[in-house]
Amino acid sequence: MASIRDYNTTADSNTDIAPEGMAPSAVNNAIRAVQGELAKYLKDDGGSLSAGGSSNAYTITLSTAPTSLVDGLNFSFTANHTNTGAATLVTTPAGGGAFASKSIRRFVNNAEVALAPGDIVSGGRYSVQYEAAANGGSGAYILLNPSGTGSTLFGAEGGTEPAVTAGGIGSAAAGLQVSFTATAPNLVLNAGCHYEKTSGASETEVYSFIRLIATTGGTTVAQSQVQYSRLDTRVARGIGNANMGLVVTGLSVGTQYTVRLYFYQSNGSTAVAPRGQWVTGQNIG
Repeated sequence: MASIRDYNTTADSNTDIAPEGMAPSAVNNAIRAVQGELAKYLKDDGGSLSAGGSSNAYTITLSTAPTSLVDGLNFSFTANHTNTGAATLVTTPAGGGAFASKSIRRFVNNAEVALAPGDIVSGGRYSVQYEAAANGGSGAYILLNPSGTGSTLFGAEGGTEPAVTAGGIGSAAAGLQVSFTATAPNLVLNAGCHYEKTSGASETEVYSFIRLIATTGGTTVAQSQVQYSRLDTRVARGIGNANMGLVVTGLSVGTQYTVRLYFYQSNGSTAVAPRGQWVTGQNIG
Protein backbone atom coordinates (compact mmCIF):
# COMPACT_ATOMS: atom_id res chain seq x y z
CA MET A 1 0.00 0.00 0.00
CA ALA A 2 1.32 3.42 -0.93
CA SER A 3 2.24 5.88 1.80
CA ILE A 4 0.29 9.13 2.02
CA ARG A 5 3.60 10.75 1.04
CA ASP A 6 3.29 9.03 -2.33
CA TYR A 7 -0.35 9.85 -3.05
CA ASN A 8 -0.99 11.49 -6.40
CA THR A 9 -2.76 14.84 -6.71
CA THR A 10 -4.63 13.34 -9.68
CA ALA A 11 -7.37 11.36 -7.94
CA ASP A 12 -7.76 8.74 -10.71
CA SER A 13 -4.07 7.79 -10.34
CA ASN A 14 -4.55 6.57 -6.75
CA THR A 15 -5.61 2.99 -7.49
CA ASP A 16 -3.70 0.83 -4.99
CA ILE A 17 -6.15 1.21 -2.08
CA ALA A 18 -9.39 1.55 -4.03
CA PRO A 19 -8.93 0.01 -7.50
CA GLU A 20 -11.64 0.34 -10.11
CA GLY A 21 -14.35 -2.25 -9.64
CA MET A 22 -13.24 -3.24 -6.12
CA ALA A 23 -15.51 -5.56 -4.15
CA PRO A 24 -18.02 -3.74 -1.93
CA SER A 25 -16.79 -5.76 1.03
CA ALA A 26 -13.34 -4.16 0.68
CA VAL A 27 -14.51 -0.53 0.79
CA ASN A 28 -14.51 -0.29 4.58
CA ASN A 29 -10.92 -1.55 4.77
CA ALA A 30 -9.86 0.97 2.13
CA ILE A 31 -11.37 3.85 4.12
CA ARG A 32 -9.65 2.64 7.30
CA ALA A 33 -6.33 2.45 5.48
CA VAL A 34 -6.65 6.08 4.36
CA GLN A 35 -7.55 7.12 7.92
CA GLY A 36 -4.44 5.33 9.19
CA GLU A 37 -2.23 7.15 6.68
CA LEU A 38 -3.74 10.50 7.64
CA ALA A 39 -3.05 9.79 11.31
CA LYS A 40 0.58 8.95 10.52
CA TYR A 41 0.99 12.17 8.54
CA LEU A 42 -0.45 14.23 11.39
CA LYS A 43 2.12 12.68 13.74
CA ASP A 44 4.94 13.63 11.37
CA ASP A 45 3.62 17.16 10.94
CA GLY A 46 2.44 17.77 14.51
CA GLY A 47 5.76 17.78 16.31
CA SER A 48 5.47 14.37 18.00
CA LEU A 49 8.71 13.11 16.42
CA SER A 50 11.84 13.18 18.59
CA ALA A 51 15.28 13.60 17.09
CA GLY A 52 18.17 11.29 17.86
CA GLY A 53 21.87 11.62 17.11
CA SER A 54 24.56 13.88 18.55
CA SER A 55 27.31 16.36 17.63
CA ASN A 56 25.30 18.19 14.95
CA ALA A 57 24.25 14.90 13.28
CA TYR A 58 20.49 14.49 13.80
CA THR A 59 18.35 11.43 13.05
CA ILE A 60 14.59 11.10 12.66
CA THR A 61 12.33 8.06 12.21
CA LEU A 62 9.07 9.01 10.48
CA SER A 63 5.61 7.64 11.18
CA THR A 64 4.93 7.65 7.43
CA ALA A 65 6.81 5.59 4.86
CA PRO A 66 7.81 7.69 1.83
CA THR A 67 9.67 5.70 -0.81
CA SER A 68 12.24 8.42 -1.55
CA LEU A 69 13.40 11.94 -0.70
CA VAL A 70 11.28 14.28 -2.82
CA ASP A 71 10.75 18.02 -2.91
CA GLY A 72 8.35 19.15 -0.24
CA LEU A 73 8.85 16.24 2.16
CA ASN A 74 8.17 17.95 5.46
CA PHE A 75 7.91 17.07 9.14
CA SER A 76 8.36 18.56 12.61
CA PHE A 77 10.40 17.28 15.53
CA THR A 78 11.71 18.02 19.01
CA ALA A 79 15.47 18.47 19.07
CA ASN A 80 17.57 16.37 21.45
CA HIS A 81 20.65 18.62 21.41
CA THR A 82 21.74 22.14 20.48
CA ASN A 83 23.75 22.52 17.30
CA THR A 84 27.16 24.19 17.46
CA GLY A 85 27.61 24.66 13.70
CA ALA A 86 26.68 23.09 10.36
CA ALA A 87 24.37 20.12 10.86
CA THR A 88 23.08 17.05 9.01
CA LEU A 89 19.93 14.95 9.18
CA VAL A 90 19.29 11.28 8.39
CA THR A 91 15.62 10.39 7.89
CA THR A 92 14.32 6.84 8.13
CA PRO A 93 10.82 6.04 6.79
CA ALA A 94 8.63 3.81 8.96
CA GLY A 95 9.59 0.19 8.39
CA GLY A 96 12.23 1.09 5.79
CA GLY A 97 15.90 1.82 5.36
CA ALA A 98 17.47 5.18 6.13
CA PHE A 99 17.77 7.79 3.39
CA ALA A 100 21.15 9.37 2.70
CA SER A 101 22.42 11.98 5.15
CA LYS A 102 21.64 15.53 4.02
CA SER A 103 22.68 18.94 5.29
CA ILE A 104 20.23 21.09 7.23
CA ARG A 105 20.21 24.59 5.77
CA ARG A 106 18.38 27.87 6.41
CA PHE A 107 17.66 31.10 4.56
CA VAL A 108 19.08 34.46 5.61
CA ASN A 109 18.06 37.48 3.49
CA ASN A 110 16.97 35.12 0.67
CA ALA A 111 20.36 33.38 0.67
CA GLU A 112 20.62 29.69 1.56
CA VAL A 113 23.34 29.07 4.16
CA ALA A 114 24.55 26.45 6.63
CA LEU A 115 23.18 26.55 10.16
CA ALA A 116 24.75 28.88 12.69
CA PRO A 117 25.37 27.73 16.26
CA GLY A 118 22.13 27.72 18.22
CA ASP A 119 19.77 27.60 15.24
CA ILE A 120 18.53 24.35 16.78
CA VAL A 121 18.18 24.32 20.57
CA SER A 122 17.69 21.23 22.71
CA GLY A 123 14.03 20.82 23.57
CA GLY A 124 12.88 23.17 20.81
CA ARG A 125 10.38 22.15 18.14
CA TYR A 126 11.40 22.60 14.52
CA SER A 127 9.97 22.11 11.05
CA VAL A 128 12.03 21.11 8.00
CA GLN A 129 11.27 20.68 4.32
CA TYR A 130 13.37 18.77 1.84
CA GLU A 131 14.54 20.57 -1.29
CA ALA A 132 16.47 18.61 -3.94
CA ALA A 133 18.04 21.74 -5.50
CA ALA A 134 19.37 23.04 -2.19
CA ASN A 135 23.01 22.91 -1.10
CA GLY A 136 24.31 23.30 -4.65
CA GLY A 137 22.09 20.53 -6.01
CA SER A 138 23.10 17.98 -3.38
CA GLY A 139 19.76 18.27 -1.65
CA ALA A 140 19.12 19.55 1.87
CA TYR A 141 16.52 19.95 4.55
CA ILE A 142 15.52 23.61 4.93
CA LEU A 143 14.98 24.60 8.55
CA LEU A 144 11.86 26.77 8.48
CA ASN A 145 12.00 28.19 12.01
CA PRO A 146 15.60 28.55 13.24
CA SER A 147 16.09 29.76 16.79
CA GLY A 148 19.20 31.73 15.89
CA THR A 149 19.59 34.79 13.68
CA GLY A 150 17.01 37.49 14.17
CA SER A 151 15.20 35.79 17.02
CA THR A 152 14.50 37.66 20.23
CA LEU A 153 16.30 35.77 22.97
CA PHE A 154 14.87 37.65 25.95
CA GLY A 155 13.17 40.80 27.11
CA ALA A 156 12.70 42.18 30.63
CA GLU A 157 11.52 45.31 32.35
CA GLY A 158 11.25 46.77 35.83
CA GLY A 159 14.00 45.80 38.23
CA THR A 160 15.62 47.56 41.18
CA GLU A 161 15.60 51.37 41.13
CA PRO A 162 18.99 52.05 42.72
CA ALA A 163 20.17 55.23 44.44
CA VAL A 164 22.06 57.01 41.66
CA THR A 165 25.09 58.49 43.39
CA ALA A 166 27.83 60.83 42.19
CA GLY A 167 31.08 59.41 40.92
CA GLY A 168 32.32 57.46 37.93
CA ILE A 169 31.94 54.04 36.37
CA GLY A 170 33.61 52.45 39.38
CA SER A 171 30.88 53.69 41.71
CA ALA A 172 27.93 53.06 39.39
CA ALA A 173 24.83 51.49 40.94
CA ALA A 174 23.29 48.35 39.40
CA GLY A 175 19.67 48.41 38.28
CA LEU A 176 17.73 45.90 36.20
CA GLN A 177 19.53 42.66 35.47
CA VAL A 178 18.55 39.52 33.58
CA SER A 179 20.33 36.20 33.03
CA PHE A 180 20.10 34.13 29.85
CA THR A 181 21.70 31.19 28.09
CA ALA A 182 23.39 32.02 24.77
CA THR A 183 21.86 30.26 21.76
CA ALA A 184 24.01 32.01 19.14
CA PRO A 185 27.51 33.52 19.24
CA ASN A 186 26.49 37.07 18.31
CA LEU A 187 23.98 39.22 20.11
CA VAL A 188 22.67 42.79 20.14
CA LEU A 189 21.52 44.26 23.44
CA ASN A 190 19.24 47.26 23.74
CA ALA A 191 18.18 48.91 26.98
CA GLY A 192 16.70 52.11 28.32
CA CYS A 193 14.81 53.91 31.06
CA HIS A 194 13.58 57.35 32.00
CA TYR A 195 14.92 59.33 34.93
CA GLU A 196 13.05 61.28 37.53
CA LYS A 197 14.71 63.92 39.72
CA THR A 198 12.95 63.27 43.00
CA SER A 199 14.61 66.03 45.06
CA GLY A 200 17.33 68.68 44.88
CA ALA A 201 17.48 71.93 42.95
CA SER A 202 20.80 71.42 41.20
CA GLU A 203 21.28 70.49 37.59
CA THR A 204 22.81 67.05 37.13
CA GLU A 205 23.90 64.73 34.36
CA VAL A 206 22.98 61.07 34.73
CA TYR A 207 25.12 58.41 33.05
CA SER A 208 24.16 54.86 32.13
CA PHE A 209 25.67 51.83 30.44
CA ILE A 210 25.12 48.11 29.84
CA ARG A 211 27.52 45.49 31.12
CA LEU A 212 27.50 41.85 30.00
CA ILE A 213 28.89 39.50 32.62
CA ALA A 214 29.68 35.79 32.63
CA THR A 215 27.22 34.45 35.24
CA THR A 216 29.77 31.91 36.46
CA GLY A 217 32.85 33.76 37.70
CA GLY A 218 31.37 37.24 37.28
CA THR A 219 33.93 38.46 34.73
CA THR A 220 32.94 41.31 32.38
CA VAL A 221 32.52 40.09 28.79
CA ALA A 222 31.56 43.42 27.18
CA GLN A 223 30.41 46.91 28.10
CA SER A 224 28.58 49.59 26.14
CA GLN A 225 29.55 53.21 25.71
CA VAL A 226 28.31 55.51 28.47
CA GLN A 227 25.15 57.48 27.64
CA TYR A 228 24.09 60.60 29.52
CA SER A 229 20.96 62.63 30.15
CA ARG A 230 20.86 66.16 31.61
CA LEU A 231 18.23 66.94 34.24
CA ASP A 232 17.53 70.68 34.33
CA THR A 233 17.49 72.80 37.51
CA ARG A 234 14.49 74.72 36.24
CA VAL A 235 12.19 71.73 36.60
CA ALA A 236 11.49 70.70 40.18
CA ARG A 237 11.02 67.08 39.23
CA GLY A 238 13.03 67.01 36.02
CA ILE A 239 12.89 63.95 33.78
CA GLY A 240 15.22 62.52 31.17
CA ASN A 241 15.60 59.42 29.01
CA ALA A 242 18.39 56.96 28.29
CA ASN A 243 18.80 54.51 25.41
CA MET A 244 21.73 52.12 25.30
CA GLY A 245 22.95 49.57 22.79
CA LEU A 246 25.70 46.96 22.67
CA VAL A 247 26.74 44.43 20.00
CA VAL A 248 28.49 41.37 21.42
CA THR A 249 30.35 38.73 19.40
CA GLY A 250 32.00 35.45 20.25
CA LEU A 251 29.60 34.21 22.94
CA SER A 252 29.80 30.56 23.90
CA VAL A 253 26.57 28.79 22.94
CA GLY A 254 25.03 27.08 25.97
CA THR A 255 26.81 29.35 28.47
CA GLN A 256 24.85 31.54 30.88
CA TYR A 257 25.41 35.30 30.93
CA THR A 258 23.94 38.21 32.89
CA VAL A 259 23.06 41.66 31.53
CA ARG A 260 23.06 44.55 34.01
CA LEU A 261 22.17 48.22 33.69
CA TYR A 262 24.34 50.69 35.62
CA PHE A 263 23.83 54.33 36.62
CA TYR A 264 25.76 57.21 38.19
CA GLN A 265 25.43 61.00 38.23
CA SER A 266 27.53 64.15 38.40
CA ASN A 267 25.89 65.80 41.42
CA GLY A 268 25.45 63.94 44.68
CA SER A 269 23.01 66.49 46.13
CA THR A 270 20.30 65.64 43.63
CA ALA A 271 18.21 62.49 44.14
CA VAL A 272 17.57 60.66 40.86
CA ALA A 273 15.58 57.47 40.22
CA PRO A 274 15.78 55.39 37.01
CA ARG A 275 12.17 54.47 36.20
CA GLY A 276 10.79 52.00 33.66
CA GLN A 277 14.03 50.16 32.99
CA TRP A 278 13.99 47.64 30.15
CA VAL A 279 16.41 45.43 28.24
CA THR A 280 16.15 43.09 25.24
CA GLY A 281 18.56 40.66 23.60
CA GLN A 282 18.35 39.59 19.96
CA ASN A 283 20.51 37.02 18.18
CA ILE A 284 22.26 38.24 15.05
CA GLY A 285 24.00 35.04 13.93
